[in-house]
Amino acid sequence: MEFRKILWKIEELWNKYYFIYHGELEEQFRVGIHIIKKLYKNGVSVHNSDFHLVDEFNFELSEKFIHSDEYGEYYGLKNSQVLEKDGKLVYLFDNHNKIIHPFLEYAEIREGGFEVVHIDAHDDAAVFPSGKPHHIELKKVQEYITQTRISDFFDFLAGIPFFHPCARENPVYYSGKSIEQFYKLIHNTYCYTKSTDFQNFKKPKKSYILSLDIDIFGPEGSFIDLESKIKTIAEAWYGAEVICIATSPGFIDQAYAQKIIEIFVK
Repeated sequence: MEFRKILWKIEELWNKYYFIYHGELEEQFRVGIHIIKKLYKNGVSVHNSDFHLVDEFNFELSEKFIHSDEYGEYYGLKNSQVLEKDGKLVYLFDNHNKIIHPFLEYAEIREGGFEVVHIDAHDDAAVFPSGKPHHIELKKVQEYITQTRISDFFDFLAGIPFFHPCARENPVYYSGKSIEQFYKLIHNTYCYTKSTDFQNFKKPKKSYILSLDIDIFGPEGSFIDLESKIKTIAEAWYGAEVICIATSPGFIDQAYAQKIIEIFVK
């Protein structure tokens, strides 16, 4: 009953603050969406079979536990997914370190790297233990996800150059610009995790990904004013080219998380 009351308010606020981008898409990103879709064969990523290209999200549960803590073990999603909505790519996955996949796909079309807006109940600022690769590339994305945890993926990616195969195979990319073979992946990460962060959203100057952990609506994010939270998410969503949503089993009731996500993508 309590969830239904909150969901009604979330939907009301989302309808108030969310607005669809009706302008012309930047041609570079329009072509970029097409390029990313070509990375999927028969609806499945050629680099990571967990990620599926879909028309609408499916919340079917995984067969195995994907996260555990001192309180229990938790199922995740059967598959991670990506769909196109209102001229944006929207990714859905369970554990937040799976965001490495959309990061590397986005890097395929955003030469020179990008920025990240991170909305989460946690900073995800743990230090990656050791053994970072000399560079990262999309074809090894499954390996990187296996190596990382839900809290150290940002540190894992920090300081490692991204290898762009198109720079070697075709120095003139679709934008008509010559690009570097190696470049910095994430230029800046802007975290919205504390109440004060949500007082004013500042749009990044560069192209950016929205990293949204739905646990911001869970117990550890409950101290943040609901309207400020929805307003910030809507503003960040509007300006982002790519949206990434983590369901975070173990940190928020998954049935509740599903209902919130359905409000955002309907």
